[in-house]
Amino acid sequence: MNLDIRTPRHEVHDEIKPVMQYMEREASHNQADILVEGVRSNGLAVSRMQEMLGAREHGQADILILANDILLDEKQRSELVRWTANTGAQVESLEGHPVLQAMGGVGAHY
Repeated sequence: MNLDIRTPRHEVHDEIKPVMQYMEREASHNQADILVEGVRSNGLAVSRMQEMLGAREHGQADILILANDILLDEKQRSELVRWTANTGAQVESLEGHPVLQAMGGVGAHY
C-alpha cells in the first residue's frame, strides 16, 4: 500500500498494526531477557511464584512479567497485578518466551 497525507486513518492503522504488534512483542521479550539474565546472575530479579511472593512482601519490583500462557489461576494473576499496581511497578505480559516459561512463567526485576 502506498500511504500519503490523504490516506484515511483506518487504512494507516491497518497498515502499521502488524509493525506495532511486532515492536510491542520485541519490547516485552527484551524485558523477559533482562529478567532471565538477572535471575541467572543472582542479580536483581526473581522468578517463580514462591520467590515472587517473597519479593511482594518486601515491596520490591519495578516490572512484573507474566507469560500469558502460564498456569496461574485468576486469583493469583489478579493478586500479582494488584500488588504491582499498588507499588507503582509496571506489568508486562507476553507470549512465546520459552526460557521464561521454563522458569515458571512469572518474574520481576528491580
